[in-house]
Amino acid sequence: SPIRDTLGPEFRGYYYGPLTMIGYSPSLLWPVSGYKIAGVFYLLATAVLLGWRVWEPDDDPALKFANIAFVLAAYFLPERMWVELFSRGAHDFMPTALVLGALLAIKKNNFFAAGLLAGLSFSTKFAPALFLLPFLPIRRKNMWIGFALGLLPQVPFLLWDLQGFINNVYLVRFFMPSDQSSLRYYLKPEHYWWLPAALAVAMTIAAYRNLRRPLGYGTVLIGFALVMIVGEVTFIDRDPLGDYNT
Repeated sequence: SPIRDTLGPEFRGYYYGPLTMIGYSPSLLWPVSGYKIAGVFYLLATAVLLGWRVWEPDDDPALKFANIAFVLAAYFLPERMWVELFSRGAHDFMPTALVLGALLAIKKNNFFAAGLLAGLSFSTKFAPALFLLPFLPIRRKNMWIGFALGLLPQVPFLLWDLQGFINNVYLVRFFMPSDQSSLRYYLKPEHYWWLPAALAVAMTIAAYRNLRRPLGYGTVLIGFALVMIVGEVTFIDRDPLGDYNT
């Protein structure tokens, strides 16, 4: 691809985590449309988790319906999502669904499940789970046990080719060229360091606060959203729809 042609040969491998291959393997049953069918499955799974997230048993039925209708409308509204899903396919719904599952597990105080789902999301694609790490219940031992289990799908690939796996799954994101979808595009090269510094500061503050005193669930949601926004707008990446917009 034009993006990969600008990178060194060490960054031209498969850049999603190994769990993505497992999660999308049923699509092999339908060679033509299977990949997009799998994408629709994870899209709908994410929608169900979003609805479950805002469902409060004690709320008035009308309020329950309004909350679910609002989040689903906001979720299905972006045109870019439909272009990615049906025009080119997208892997990102699977790690997103797993992160939402981790957030629901935190809400229900199931810390092992929260860690497990976050680890599985990390094994699918290191973001968005990367931005959730500072907000996990890091004082809970069972959360770390679950998180470690969620990372197990990466172990065979780390043993097989440690440097190749790290280059293509993790480091490649920091070497891809940028365009208008990143703030980096508008900065002078000597100012590029501002962006990873801003993200590091945001995540460090979140982790420090979480270590001093366990964060409330509302703080986890708001903080994760804010760090996610900082990460997305500062990420060194190229617009994946660039070829489709020209």
